[in-house]
Amino acid sequence: ERMDMQLSVKELAKGVRKPKNYSMRNLKLLTRYLRGRPTASNVYELEGVSAFIDTNVDSDWAGEKPSMKSTSGGVLMWGRSLLKSWSTTQTTIAMSSAEAELYAMSKCAQQCMSIASLAADFEMPLKPVIYSDATAAIGIAYRSGLGGKTRHVKVQYLWIQGALQKKELALEKVGTADNPADVLTKFVASELMSKHVHSMGYKFPEHAISLEILSHSLR
Repeated sequence: ERMDMQLSVKELAKGVRKPKNYSMRNLKLLTRYLRGRPTASNVYELEGVSAFIDTNVDSDWAGEKPSMKSTSGGVLMWGRSLLKSWSTTQTTIAMSSAEAELYAMSKCAQQCMSIASLAADFEMPLKPVIYSDATAAIGIAYRSGLGGKTRHVKVQYLWIQGALQKKELALEKVGTADNPADVLTKFVASELMSKHVHSMGYKFPEHAISLEILSHSLR
């Protein structure tokens, strides 16, 4: 459940059945990181009730070798409180980065709309808002149907177009450097990792080992 290690654990889990030599090396790297930060507290500060469910989404196109599958990452926030984060491997092999981003966006929309539906049962109307740094995928989502280079995209992921047209959710552009979901799809520099993890409300009592260890793992 810890956002700072979800991507690492996902990658390590792939080698459980048939571990390779590098699997033990990567496991050791993660273990050394956890020795320095064995405890992670997710702090929920007192704040006013937000009317929005803010979700950041990102993907890493064909980042998994040799399968060439992409990774979807998402961070679901209510105000300044982290409700959920995930790092998962996409089941469909995307033919382009825009397609991978669209698949990640679709999963993200399902997550935030389900939370909004649950909140509605308690008479708490919440507006789902998705933030993505993928201009091409945002363009596809706001389009009606497919055409040109996107004809091969899986049709089951296009329901997000109808949801946007019905204004059931909103989709906005965010800069890559300000997208916390980035750390759930690829290994980034320790400074950026620290920035995003702390912005999600994580606090670490121990600081003996730098995030640099984790940012270099599984490369």
